[in-house]
Amino acid sequence: MNGEHRARARPSSGRDGRFAWLALLILPAILCVASFLTGCGAGPPNTDTTDASAGAEAGADTGAATAGALPANAWEGTDPRGRPPVGHHVWTDRYDHLFRKYSKRFFGPGFDWRWFKAQGIAESGLREDAESWVGAKGIMQIMPATLREIAEKSDLAVLDNNDPGANIAAGIFYDRNLYERWDDIPKPRERLAFTFASYNGGRSRILRAQEACGAGCELWAQVTGHAPEETQGYVARILTLMGHEPP
Repeated sequence: MNGEHRARARPSSGRDGRFAWLALLILPAILCVASFLTGCGAGPPNTDTTDASAGAEAGADTGAATAGALPANAWEGTDPRGRPPVGHHVWTDRYDHLFRKYSKRFFGPGFDWRWFKAQGIAESGLREDAESWVGAKGIMQIMPATLREIAEKSDLAVLDNNDPGANIAAGIFYDRNLYERWDDIPKPRERLAFTFASYNGGRSRILRAQEACGAGCELWAQVTGHAPEETQGYVARILTLMGHEPP
């Protein structure tokens, strides 16, 4: 009898053990459900800043590697074609006083100086250290030969092409020279478009484009299709920067 009792007691003890283990497994789940509002299984807050510091250093390295890159939100609230307008904060105002000064000097006090800032953006992204593979330098991408020509025709001290003031002065002076030669274009904004096209592609090419258009072509929209593709894009970008719809 005692042996039978012991024999029967073992399974009973096993069941009790299983129930005990089951209770231990279920209890955390019950507690979890009861405290789900505080974040079950989230664990203690991470006070180890090693990984965060490493991430910050990695981010700093990435930023250094992509210096000059625009921030991710740089284009917010800008032109739908993806061009930020000339007054957008993404474009530095470091040279604005120079654009104002020489615009007033060569085009008069009522002229919108931002046209030439937009041109500087189209030329170099307003980088004073920019240099093209053909040797054009600075914000306004002045060729050495053009700089010498400007120095001969003006009283500007523009022999140092690396100086942003001299470079901007030379560029706007050259714009004025081209603007005056397009005196057969009556509308000022159209005349300015022909000026910028000549600055980029050369006046002789734009004259040929105008001739290919036919008699009476006084609008850039009429001529642009006959101009070099690069020049078409160049003028279109300046117009877009200034908030005008390009042809």
